[in-house]
Amino acid sequence: MSAELLEKIKLEKIAQEMEQYENQWIVISSENRIVGNGTTYEEALRSAAGRKEVVLFKVPPLDASLAL
Repeated sequence: MSAELLEKIKLEKIAQEMEQYENQWIVISSENRIVGNGTTYEEALRSAAGRKEVVLFKVPPLDASLAL
């Protein structure tokens, strides 16, 4: 994973959409789109098979605090 890719990912742009994936892993593309998900890291990665340049992120419980 490159630093350039991480700079492209803006969680605040997909924050509202992320709510439906509470306690799941999501796969985020370089276009700031959720392109896969799963209850495990491996499941999420499989759901985005064939995608390159993605970031996996575990969506925390909605009642938890997250500082970026």
